[in-house]
Amino acid sequence: MATRHIPHEAYAEALLAELDRRCEVWPEFRQGCMQASSVYFGGGTPSLWEAGCLARVLEHLERKLGFADNIEITLEANPNAAQAVPLAAFRLAGVNRLSLGIQSLDEAMLHRLGRTHNAKEALEAVERARRVGFENLSVDLLYALPGQSLEQACADARAVVALGPEHLSLYALTLEEEVLSQAIPMAGQLPYLPSEELSLEMRSQMARMALEAGLERYEVSNYARPGRACAHNLNYWKGGDYLGLGAGAVGAFIRPEGGQRWFNHRLWEDYARALAAGGLPEGEREHLSKRALFIERAMLGLRLTEGVEPEVLCATFGKSFEEVRGRISAWEAGGWATYAAGRLCLSERGMDIHSALCEQLL
Repeated sequence: MATRHIPHEAYAEALLAELDRRCEVWPEFRQGCMQASSVYFGGGTPSLWEAGCLARVLEHLERKLGFADNIEITLEANPNAAQAVPLAAFRLAGVNRLSLGIQSLDEAMLHRLGRTHNAKEALEAVERARRVGFENLSVDLLYALPGQSLEQACADARAVVALGPEHLSLYALTLEEEVLSQAIPMAGQLPYLPSEELSLEMRSQMARMALEAGLERYEVSNYARPGRACAHNLNYWKGGDYLGLGAGAVGAFIRPEGGQRWFNHRLWEDYARALAAGGLPEGEREHLSKRALFIERAMLGLRLTEGVEPEVLCATFGKSFEEVRGRISAWEAGGWATYAAGRLCLSERGMDIHSALCEQLL
């Protein structure tokens, strides 16, 4: 939800109303049927929301669904929106994992990206988070930025891992034409993006620094200390149900015979209007066929270093394993993957071209 005015209380009330209606439509989303293993406040800048409103939503979620004992509750925050008092209030409200969008600690790169924080604010945000009791801290870092050198990318990674985060996401920047022309200041004057070869070398060296700091790669772009992999994202990648609430949220209810995915209205006004009319605030809903679910489960599962069990997937979603076996053999021969004990895992080389490999499954 992007808006100049933040309707704190009204937005909280809307979320509670949507939750109640979702539970009426999907009986499985009710207390005693399934427990929430994670809650993720993301999209936009949720740390601008009043902590009291977030606490109300968490309390209602727990009453309505029930929380697992080790539930992970994440809040995304921009460094300059992570002031000490709000962070302490969010921690008191129940948030136990903080995800900071640092992106870079290079002032020139932050300026080119149009970020509203600077390196000093990013470092201070990490310090404040630790001071108020966050023991599970995730940091997002971008590389392959316009005009970025290998040395600059490595300097960013070196500085970030020195902060000791429990989780690190390394994302290569990709800029589409409309993004270059609208979203980033001075876009027409930006240098070219690094070459694919340079981008891969950046990722390789940054990943090495993460590994040396005790952060293990568990997914294409994500590294974590043992036991600190993002539970919320793991649920997506492993094909679990997820209850999306709020403007622009996406939710899904998935079963082997098929599934449903819904997309809420992105604008707050449209979202609120649909709820006020007594309906669900959906802009779109799609049916997920067995074929669509097979492709999705294979593509998402192969993002994980633990890989997938292709025979199980084929049996679950009604696809012939023989059609897939030839592709697996080709990947093995090319050094892109390993297949042992019924589990298919992409190699480090295969992870680097994950999307291209997965297209071959279509």
